[in-house]
Formats: sequence, C-alpha cells, structure tokens
Amino acid sequence: MEKKEKSVGVNFVDIQMIQIIKMKKKKNKITKHHIVPTSRKEKNLEDNLDYVPRKQHQLYHHLFSNRTPDEIIDYLVQDFWAGQKKWVDRYQEKYR
Repeated sequence: MEKKEKSVGVNFVDIQMIQIIKMKKKKNKITKHHIVPTSRKEKNLEDNLDYVPRKQHQLYHHLFSNRTPDEIIDYLVQDFWAGQKKWVDRYQEKYR
C-alpha cells in the first residue's frame, strides 16, 4: 500500500507573509562594513571595520560601489563638487 504525503497546509499567502516578516526583521539589522573593501586586499582588521544599519550599508554601496575612501573623496570632488577640492581642505582644517 502506497503512503500518501501529508500536505503541510501552508498556502501562497502564508509564504508571502513569512517573507515580508523576514524582510522587515533584516531591514533593521546591523551589518559589518569594511571601510576598505576586502576585495581590495584589506583584511578584517579592527580599524577597517564599522557596524552600520543594513539600509544605510546598501545605500552606501549603491552610491560608492566598491571604492576605497580615497577614491570616494575623489569621486565626490570630481562628480559632485565641480572639482573644488576646497571642501576637502575646509573639512581637514575643521577636524585637525
């Protein structure tokens, strides 16, 4: 006699709700951010790590991709500040 498999009783709507709940939980999760990307040969050194909310982390990489801090500053100066390095100079003077 053949055994019939029991149906679990989970329908498509239940699966969608479970996925939405998981996504909401993940949204606020704190993630590990490498200041210099590991793909750029940096290690998991303590001074190369920061911890940021997942959404901010995603936005950061959406805007800056896999750039190093120096490349990000250059990108901002060239593409957003019309080549005006004075903004970097002002920042450095303020926080020395």
